[in-house]
Amino acid sequence: MSSQSSNPSSQMVSLRVARLIVVEPDENDYILFNTVAKEVAGLRVQVSWADHSGVGMKAIGRGNHDVCLIADAQEGGLTGTGMIRSLVAERVRGPYILLSRGALPEDDVAAFKAGAAAILDKDEITPRMLERTLRAVAYHQRALDRLEMSSQRDDLTGLLNRRGFFLATRLLSEEAGRLDKFLGVLAIHLHGMVAVEDEFGREGTKKIYKGMARTLSSTLRTDDAIARLDSGSRFAITAQVADEEQFQRLVGRLRIRLQEWLSRTAEGEGVSFSMGSACYDPDVPRHLMEVLSEAEGDMTDDPAKRRFSALGGFEERRGDGREPTSR
Repeated sequence: MSSQSSNPSSQMVSLRVARLIVVEPDENDYILFNTVAKEVAGLRVQVSWADHSGVGMKAIGRGNHDVCLIADAQEGGLTGTGMIRSLVAERVRGPYILLSRGALPEDDVAAFKAGAAAILDKDEITPRMLERTLRAVAYHQRALDRLEMSSQRDDLTGLLNRRGFFLATRLLSEEAGRLDKFLGVLAIHLHGMVAVEDEFGREGTKKIYKGMARTLSSTLRTDDAIARLDSGSRFAITAQVADEEQFQRLVGRLRIRLQEWLSRTAEGEGVSFSMGSACYDPDVPRHLMEVLSEAEGDMTDDPAKRRFSALGGFEERRGDGREPTSR
């Protein structure tokens, strides 16, 4: 299971569509809820039903729903509160609404502590109440998403940081598996930044990093994961592609754009970069660090991926065939 960093709740508000997953073992209670949902005005509600907690947990983990509603009474002695607690502990994105019946105040407190955004009594739900609750938890989730995203961004460039990159790549991998696509991972190292700081100061290095971020963002798609790792000179990209050929075309286009940018940037006169890539099928699970290491190792396997300098084109490798350490 994985958390979800995209913001479908904001789309729900703007598009007036709510995709719900209802985990309810009692078919009669589900039919009752679905009847109420169909009567909601001003908000088109799409309901999926899971009649077993295991099925429901897997469905929620796929992240295809805007709001997750979980009945407190589950089979085998499980509780909805316990399910929510487990999902939150595994950082699976909500929001979660607990569906209860005749719960005590202390039960409500326990549900909120577990991570429920709201509680609805099955016997008291009305179309208007459901609509207002859905909008409220969606708005709350949107605020949480923004807060979460702010902790996953590089302060200087606005790109993803390491944490955000790993999370976004995991989500892209899950989606690529459903869409039968491949994932391409690209590693880029900037070289010569010490010399830039010596000549132009910190403002010069900031200009290079910001320019790098703008070039990457303007060349790649908005759905691609673009990151500056460890607040330094290492950048990484993950993109969904139909096949490796399409990914290599993307890599080639990006290489040209970076060359053009460095060539017309005064501070970039002594800056060079290395690029390496790896493409894999998400149906064959691999740890991201392994793929990223493969992409970095690929920097020296192909002469076309040797370091490019704004002064002299592609530079030769060191005598031992490896790239110099990135700074």
